Amino acid sequence: MGPGQRVEFNQSEQIRMNLNGSILTIEGRGSRDGDMDDEANLVHHAFAVLRYDVASSAYRISSYKDGQFLDVEIGDSGFTWGFDLPQGQSQVRFSMGLNEQGQWHKTGEYSPDGEQWYPNLSMTLDCVSD
Repeated sequence: MGPGQRVEFNQSEQIRMNLNGSILTIEGRGSRDGDMDDEANLVHHAFAVLRYDVASSAYRISSYKDGQFLDVEIGDSGFTWGFDLPQGQSQVRFSMGLNEQGQWHKTGEYSPDGEQWYPNLSMTLDCVSD
């Protein structure tokens, strides 16, 4: 997307605790028409596992969209993560935490050079139990 361009889509995040809470799995699917099962209309599909790495004493996200391992910083109000893009110095970073209404709010930013940052994502999620 170029500057000033915007795309709206429906996003679903399925978050599950596994192995007595030691692993959290997250599957995100976004679709322009709202049909998360229609692969042809998906604009986003990612799967990740959040776990505590005893060897490094840090939380880790293993992303299964592209196989990257992403460090997660846990803070008082949520967590942040990011990674380098293959195009030179380009980077993306994300922050996620609970807002005043108890919803998860996620923001994303893109940097072409690691110094200037531009917003590229804003998403608010409501919790719906299965």
